[in-house]
Amino acid sequence: MVTPKSARPERLATEAPGTSKNAERVAANSGEFQPIVVRAPEAALLLNVSLRTVQKMHSTGAMPRALRLGRCCVWSVEELRAWIRAGCPSRSRWESEKGGRS
Repeated sequence: MVTPKSARPERLATEAPGTSKNAERVAANSGEFQPIVVRAPEAALLLNVSLRTVQKMHSTGAMPRALRLGRCCVWSVEELRAWIRAGCPSRSRWESEKGGRS
């Protein structure tokens, strides 16, 4: 027996987690799921800059240090928001300020 296509649930797992398409779906259903970490494409959306800008800021130390999850680089959404509220200081300044707050 074949299940009609309309009765099948939408498959979100067809794409890698953290892709922009998934981020758009999450944003559309914002009441259901709020990520605590994001990959570079979603960080770019949060910062309202291009992916290339995030990559450059990451490599030059102009943004908070990324966390490593296996081979993936992710950023804490909470830390990015705090970094923005602090005026987007350089990584070294941010880490010294953050160390003083703990």
